[in-house]
Amino acid sequence: FFGSIEDILNQPEDVSVRNLAVLRAKSLTGDIQRLTSRVRTLQADTNDRIIATADEINGLLGDIADLNVQIVQIEAGNTSGSDAVGLRDRREAALNQLAEIIEIRTSEQPNGSITVFAGGDYLVFEGTLRPVKAVIDQKGGLGIGDIYIESSNSPLDTNSGRLGGLVTARDEILGGFLQQLDDLSATLIHEFNKLYTSGQGLVGHDTLTSEFGITEPSAALDQVGLGFSPVNGSFAVQVLNTQTGLTQTTDVFVRLNGLEDDTSLESLTAALDAIDGISASITSAGKLVLNADSANVQFAFSDDTSGALTALGLGTFFTGSGSSDISVSSVVSANPAKFSASAGGIGVDTDLAVQLAGFLDRPLESSDGATLAVLHDRMIANTTQGSAVAKAVAEGFEVFQQTLEAQNLAISGVSIDEEAVRMIQYQRAFQASARFIQTVNDLLNTLVNL
Repeated sequence: FFGSIEDILNQPEDVSVRNLAVLRAKSLTGDIQRLTSRVRTLQADTNDRIIATADEINGLLGDIADLNVQIVQIEAGNTSGSDAVGLRDRREAALNQLAEIIEIRTSEQPNGSITVFAGGDYLVFEGTLRPVKAVIDQKGGLGIGDIYIESSNSPLDTNSGRLGGLVTARDEILGGFLQQLDDLSATLIHEFNKLYTSGQGLVGHDTLTSEFGITEPSAALDQVGLGFSPVNGSFAVQVLNTQTGLTQTTDVFVRLNGLEDDTSLESLTAALDAIDGISASITSAGKLVLNADSANVQFAFSDDTSGALTALGLGTFFTGSGSSDISVSSVVSANPAKFSASAGGIGVDTDLAVQLAGFLDRPLESSDGATLAVLHDRMIANTTQGSAVAKAVAEGFEVFQQTLEAQNLAISGVSIDEEAVRMIQYQRAFQASARFIQTVNDLLNTLVNL
């Protein structure tokens, strides 16, 4: 995209070159929106799995509670003192499945039942269970689900287990990447438009409507909740008479000092309407509309130090406020000749295009002097580094798990070698017993025959 702006410097009068820059911008914004959509889909799928976990946990808690009751009944009424081995094996399997989902602690009671804890809360006590539920909260257009204990309405501890991994993936990994991408997109929109709105194209505008509306036109512009807040400053309006070739430049001041005379949409509209050659009005949706008073009049902007044009979305190149809605202005898309490349007047030079072409490496005040290229590289580095760390941690835990399983098998498992030796011992003992019995039988037969 920025390379295509450089091409304008070589052929400033060629509208097709400016159109190529617009097409490159559309490709860029389309890629950002598609990436955002893909990540949001992954986040939504992960969120659905978290919500479904509540039913899975409740099913296992119910099984453990039922098995507790059966084990206590069988072992309490068994005078031989033998355990309900089969039921205990089933309960152990259910506990293992539950431990894969959430972190639990267990304590076996004297009567043979198992009490299950998660954090500081108990989930199963003898035959009683405390079911969990999924609580949905709308955040960023997605119904975020978290698991709570129904009886106390307190969040379930999700620091580890499969549930903890899903929550981390949804909120920190996917959510963190979306936040970084959204911040990068917002910076691109805001900073690029701040520079772009101070320039002019090969032709000016005959009509223009702001992108963002204001519900309180009488309130100060920095107090109405605009996505990009303007500051105290000014901008110039250039009115070109195409018949005479004369340009009239008028400075419009934006006062935002926290005083009673702070600029509002109403006062800004009045100041613009007072300029010869154009008229200004406010729509019912709170949007500012500018119109040329005659067919031979065109207007443009320059030297915006207030950011008011960017905040209102007036004469900007990028539209939207973040990665999900970033796009290219329909005004410049419909007429690429309006692409702002000049800094000295409508169709005068390409001084602004020089600055726009180097925007990728331009230090940005809103990012503490970091460039857009640095912000992009930082986002990529955070993502790749996070992936590498997550993979290393997963591999480490996998090795640790295998070690614990080996130790567990060494204690409770069956050794094939030991069992084979024992089988041979029993076989030889049986053979010796059989030989002894046969010998005694032969001796008895001999004695009887005598």
